[in-house]
Amino acid sequence: MVANTYCSCGYVIPESSGVFDLRTAEDRQRFERFTQEYRRVRASEGWGDDDPRYYTNLPHSTSRHNYVWSVRRRTFQALERLIQERFHDRRAALDVGAGNCWLTRNLSDWQFQAVALDISDDPRDGLAARKAYRQHFWCVLSPMERLPFPDQQFQFVVASGSFHYASAPDEVLAEFTRVLEPNGLIVIMDTPTYFRIVDGEQMVEDRTRTLTTCHGMTREIASWSKFITFKDLGDLFMNRGLEYEVIQPWPGIRRSASSLWNRIRGTRIARFPLFVGWQRT
Repeated sequence: MVANTYCSCGYVIPESSGVFDLRTAEDRQRFERFTQEYRRVRASEGWGDDDPRYYTNLPHSTSRHNYVWSVRRRTFQALERLIQERFHDRRAALDVGAGNCWLTRNLSDWQFQAVALDISDDPRDGLAARKAYRQHFWCVLSPMERLPFPDQQFQFVVASGSFHYASAPDEVLAEFTRVLEPNGLIVIMDTPTYFRIVDGEQMVEDRTRTLTTCHGMTREIASWSKFITFKDLGDLFMNRGLEYEVIQPWPGIRRSASSLWNRIRGTRIARFPLFVGWQRT
């Protein structure tokens, strides 16, 4: 059921299942094909569930995709330590590309005023999955390229498993910086990161082949998921006047062994560091 919310200026905001739709007509047209194909493929790959218990223990307890979540648990633990060290008085936090809101839920548990943002409101794998959680947080339907928030609105901005979908990474990081409070933090995590471009290109080609062959996704849409290099992401931060550090959690025995095997073969697998940025003083 779709309802309307009226702001003080008279603007009408469509709302459904607790998700506020702040997309423009251009946004809807631009992302319609992607969200349709993405939902279909994610369902085919077994992401999402109708059982609320699937969501409430993420990333600690998982019933499938255990290898993926084992890596995310380590980056999540590094994020938790970072927040404990840097934030004592916690205010607003924005989870960009929130998906089913598992990280937003944790931000809320950590006493942030959390906001989830994504371009999908899918009830199993998108923002509408918020119904599985007891915590209160806002959900906003909008692309990361155009954040529908005033300047300096958030103390913390995090993009977990989403930044590699950015069509214009520099513009997206500019938006992150715009909505960030002075002395706030930006974290980009769970994005496939490489030292060499050639390794990232090979990953994208392999992933695209799987999506088109096994799941029937068009090549155009499959190629939306990209990668980034350590150098390029560092340059993006510096070009925006941000100081940054890179945190690289140990990926675990299985992924370490896979990394060693690929190095022997002359290739490299993705790393999943945390890029932590803040404004220069």
